[in-house]
Amino acid sequence: MGKQNSIFKALLTGAAIGTAMGVLFAPDSGEKTRERLRDISQQAKDSIEKGSGDLIARARQLRTEVEQLTNRTIEGAPQKVRDEVEALLSAVEEGRKVLKEKRSETGEKKED
Repeated sequence: MGKQNSIFKALLTGAAIGTAMGVLFAPDSGEKTRERLRDISQQAKDSIEKGSGDLIARARQLRTEVEQLTNRTIEGAPQKVRDEVEALLSAVEEGRKVLKEKRSETGEKKED
């Protein structure tokens, strides 16, 4: 989003500089210059409206994508927790079996 914001700022800055340069170096009469300024201003306004509309549309799209991802994550969380708990319990049980085998090999007594 930062890159689009920078592009938008650059567009505005470019439009302002272009307008100022046009006024400074305009060989036309005052009326023609004002007409050109109105045209340039309208073009800048149209570009800004389009750019802001694009930014708003992209922001809405990103919000929808984040909501969908969040929902998928939330929906899958309980099963993931169950799977992880089951894996942990299996590992603990396997560890107990190995410990029991090692104790019986060495003749060590159980100290639980």
